[in-house]
Amino acid sequence: MHRRSRVFAAFALLAGAWFAPAASAGYVIDSNVADWGLVRTGQASNWTPSSGVEQYMVDDQTGGSNVFLNPGYGGQKYDAEAIYLDWDATNLYVLVVTGVSPNQVHNPAANSYGAGDILIDFGVNGSFDYGVVVKNYAGLNPGTLYRAGTFNYGIWTAPGVTGTPGTDPVALKTGTALGATQLSYSATGFNNLGQYASDTHYAIETAIPLALLGSDWGVNGPNKAFFVQWTMYCANDIIGVDPAPSVPEPGVPALLAAVLGAVTLGARRRVAR
Repeated sequence: MHRRSRVFAAFALLAGAWFAPAASAGYVIDSNVADWGLVRTGQASNWTPSSGVEQYMVDDQTGGSNVFLNPGYGGQKYDAEAIYLDWDATNLYVLVVTGVSPNQVHNPAANSYGAGDILIDFGVNGSFDYGVVVKNYAGLNPGTLYRAGTFNYGIWTAPGVTGTPGTDPVALKTGTALGATQLSYSATGFNNLGQYASDTHYAIETAIPLALLGSDWGVNGPNKAFFVQWTMYCANDIIGVDPAPSVPEPGVPALLAAVLGAVTLGARRRVAR
């Protein structure tokens, strides 16, 4: 190939790679865990998602109400079993799998607690910045992303030690609505997922438009490390993930300069011979 043709080919390849749109993650927000590559064969390996999933955490437990989960008790009924995180050019996707039914009665006076919100902490500094409301226990709109104001807290001040309030935020109490997300919470439970095949699971799934995250999200992904957490209102069990921030890619001019420099250097070496 002629040297000029090689230069043009390098330019075309880089320009095509740079300007090509990001691939869509392809999740349908319907609480179907199969989108994430989860299969249901009653094996521990069922919790492993597709290789393209950005990050996940699994902490599957089982048993009755006296089983310790951390920081509290409750067994399968209050188990926060797994959380999965992914994104594409449009949305941040979160999947939570739990033993907490959407029909769980939320009545703290009777020691019964429903699902909390999906909370996001950019900067991983212990201060949550956003929340996707899952249930309307605080009078906020389910499926809406809020800029966090104040929080409701769980009942645990330390593992196995109750207090009022506890130390872990569980859901938004107040906030500023930023916009709608897609949200789905399994209407009915499913089993045969993971090694405790008879346990009943429920999925909470959301797609958060990246445009709602403002300066916390850039063209290449998150601008800083962040943490996504979910728990129920008692905070009997808490699960979360903390992906690393994206590394900015060099711009087209820098990439082209590098390639053109390499091509030119190669040509000069051939002439020197």
